[in-house]
Amino acid sequence: MSASEQIAAEQHHIDRAYRSLDAEIAQLDRRRTAALAQSAGDSTALNERDAEVRRLGSRLTALMRAEPNLSFGRIDRTDGLRVHIGPAGVRDGDDRLVIDWRAPAAAPFYAATAREPLGLARRRHLTLDQRTVVRVDDDLFGDADTAGAEGTEDAVGEGALLRALSASRDGRMHDAVATLQAEQDAIVRAPKAGVLVVQGAPGTGKTVVALHRAAYLLYSAPEVLRRGVLIIGPNTRFLNYIGDVLPALGETNVVTSTIEGLLPGLEATAPAEPETARLLGDVAMATAISSFVTALQGASEEDGHVISWDGDQIFLPRGTLELCTDRARKHTQQHNVAREVFRELILDELTSRVEQADSDLLAEVDTGFEDLVGKLDAALAKNSDALMPMSEGHDPDGEQALERRRLRAELAADVTVQRDLEELWPHLTPDGAVTRLLRDGLDAQTAPHLDEEERRLLAQSAEEPWTDAHVALLDEAAEILGEDDSDQVATAERAHQQQVAHAQRVIASTPGLAGLVSAQDLAERNTESDTRDLATRALADRSWTYGHVIVDEAQELTPMQWRMLARRCPVRSMTVVGDIAQTSAELASRTWSDRLAALRTTPRLEELTICYRSPRELVEAVEPLLRTLRPDAREIDAVRSAGTRPVIVDGDLDDAEQVLQWARGEHGPGQRVIITPAPQRLLAMLADQGIEASAEDLREPLVVLPPVAVKGLEFDHVLVHDPDRVADEDGLATLYVALTRATGTLTLIQSGPLTLELGAAWERRTLG
Repeated sequence: MSASEQIAAEQHHIDRAYRSLDAEIAQLDRRRTAALAQSAGDSTALNERDAEVRRLGSRLTALMRAEPNLSFGRIDRTDGLRVHIGPAGVRDGDDRLVIDWRAPAAAPFYAATAREPLGLARRRHLTLDQRTVVRVDDDLFGDADTAGAEGTEDAVGEGALLRALSASRDGRMHDAVATLQAEQDAIVRAPKAGVLVVQGAPGTGKTVVALHRAAYLLYSAPEVLRRGVLIIGPNTRFLNYIGDVLPALGETNVVTSTIEGLLPGLEATAPAEPETARLLGDVAMATAISSFVTALQGASEEDGHVISWDGDQIFLPRGTLELCTDRARKHTQQHNVAREVFRELILDELTSRVEQADSDLLAEVDTGFEDLVGKLDAALAKNSDALMPMSEGHDPDGEQALERRRLRAELAADVTVQRDLEELWPHLTPDGAVTRLLRDGLDAQTAPHLDEEERRLLAQSAEEPWTDAHVALLDEAAEILGEDDSDQVATAERAHQQQVAHAQRVIASTPGLAGLVSAQDLAERNTESDTRDLATRALADRSWTYGHVIVDEAQELTPMQWRMLARRCPVRSMTVVGDIAQTSAELASRTWSDRLAALRTTPRLEELTICYRSPRELVEAVEPLLRTLRPDAREIDAVRSAGTRPVIVDGDLDDAEQVLQWARGEHGPGQRVIITPAPQRLLAMLADQGIEASAEDLREPLVVLPPVAVKGLEFDHVLVHDPDRVADEDGLATLYVALTRATGTLTLIQSGPLTLELGAAWERRTLG
């Protein structure tokens, strides 16, 4: 069968699939509109309606996202069965026209190899354009007899993978569901339990694998879908860059965030200085904040504490304070919640001591002034008619209890007593606790790992706006402090009791309803629920726990940040992707096991060794720098060649003129980026010459970025400006990242000779 005949046959199937797709989309849209139009008599009906609308909307979104590339592949099994594969499943009655790429039946499309065909005779890649099949590419397994009825002569065209890799960039990452390779797909479909580390050099597809793994787990694991997937990226620019991938796959129960974005209400933070980041990221800071807060609980003088009330001095001995402190801590380890327990215990103790003092005073009066009392009795006897008669049912115990409650309320409301209670056990906010710790709480007891200069540096950081490195310590403090929600609980309970009372009236006034439903059940049905989408609810709730967590550029996270993420996923279902060689921070640990020690679990390690993004010439050119950073790194195998070597520019022109020449030059289709330690200077220079460039929008044809901002991004043509300065200011690892962003051409320019030794794989060239 000729190539045109094969395309025609595929078009017939694709047309049928699109007819079914259009019919289902129209039906879903009608059903959703009808659901929205339904009246909701109570909150139960409202919740059911909203759930139905969300379910229909989710399926509708998935189908609409799948529409442009409804089927990208087909597998032909040796038993004669053919299966088309796409972003979403499509049926026509009982016929499965397209199956979802995440379904088990689709796995051989990605995993089959010449050595292990997995029962396949053929793997076909389809290229669609506006619902039209424009190309088919076949991988055949076995000989002509086992390849199916059409035989090996039917193989047509160039591989879909190389075409996808050679396509120009547009400032956004796109899904690679049609071109996932076997080693990548194996990671995508790996079991969700435990911590899976995906180590890979630049261009090996770590991020692509992580995002498709998120989509796979949301499809295959109900508990992940219910709690959502958290994706952590290094910065908002990176999150914007990958932001189209999961929506294109029809997934919405995903939260993307930076580390600092996980703390609700925190204003934008700036990057910390390296030394400050190192000190704040040390796991010992968790012990420091815990020790500091603990020392504030029940704090008193050596022998006890004096509380002033109504002109009197009430002494609470140290033993009493320690007993109350111990009981409060046994109730809960959260500082602010335990504080309320401590406060209640102390108020009880104060009430008893005031009562005892009053009793002692009365006894003293009885002893010292008996004659005065006798005279008073005689006077009262003479005027007995003026005395109030004893009321029947007099209850001295009840009056005593009432008097005790009155006295206790007065003590609790007294400003001086409140001040003393606050001194004994202060209420703290995360911001206040961290400020106090850094400013004057770091000493030999709380932070023995710090020297005097390090303590001074951290104290100085408390006087300035919070940085990204402070966030994990603020989150640690929030976890230690907790929040006393007793008022909210009491309010909710009162509201619930009102609902129950209302339900009782409804049941009593509705014939036949009694016995069918209890007032409690009816009240619960009418209780309003949170109808916000998962991402909105999760980001607003610091205590939200996710079904799975994915961390990109994970090599940069500190131990304190890992503790922060561990709280978001107590079951430790995580996918961690990164490259040890790209670590810009100076951290002591150089292995993933050491780096992830704060998770307190043994990770599984997978390493991607095939470079799909970077051309072979670039991989060879950066090899010497890679060996310097990571001598034990595995050799990287690049799947394609760009046909040109990376360039180091030599010449007499200064670097500014050289950069302008590069910016004006013809580089072929695709995006260009200038990576420079002086982005503002170059942006101004380009603007003066009428050359448009952007510092934020990655979709612009020419982008100018600092080296620390390009991690995880890719561009067709890359100019690294002043590489020696990049290495000096940001480190060799950051320079390595900058040199590995290109999918096409790479050029290095700086004023004066290059002092870095980059090997012989580079072309020396003069501009001008």
